[in-house]
Amino acid sequence: MSGRWKTATVLGWCAAVAVLAAAGDGQTPATMPSTRPGFVVVPAEVFKDPNGEKAGLLMGIFDGQDFQNRVVNKMVPLLNMAAKDGDAADPDSTLTSDYGIKWMGQIVPPVSGDYTLEIQSSGGVVMYAGDETVIDALNEKGPQDRHGVTHLEAGKATMIEIDFLQVSGPAKCELLWKTPDGAGK
Repeated sequence: MSGRWKTATVLGWCAAVAVLAAAGDGQTPATMPSTRPGFVVVPAEVFKDPNGEKAGLLMGIFDGQDFQNRVVNKMVPLLNMAAKDGDAADPDSTLTSDYGIKWMGQIVPPVSGDYTLEIQSSGGVVMYAGDETVIDALNEKGPQDRHGVTHLEAGKATMIEIDFLQVSGPAKCELLWKTPDGAGK
């Protein structure tokens, strides 16, 4: 691995994957498409853990917004998180404000080409795919849709990381895409 994928960080997350139990995910797969034509929630079947061994993404929830004090570490099937004002972002967490969430794993797309990625979020967010920063809005606040384009190869795993910061209020972070063939899945 090169670039932004620091060996120590990835090894730390990979070690966490090794000790996670196959427990419930705390997230419900979405069935609703984006309000934008052609965009759908990125389906669970394209995600693998950072090691490429298990289905899903590794999610860490951090107390505070510096991604230092991890309080939850678990596998989730996809990136589709929502919480009402006053509710925790995940059943395994008690945090309702001033937290960060990091999702890491691999994405294995069904077709080759340029993918338009959309993150609908209530707070700041940044997304990396391989060594590329696809979306860079970590210091932005409030509900917004953020977009970026990256080239992905069919059947080839690409490391991804999404970092999300929430100050207070209702929380949302959802990853959608528009595939090169427009099929969505």
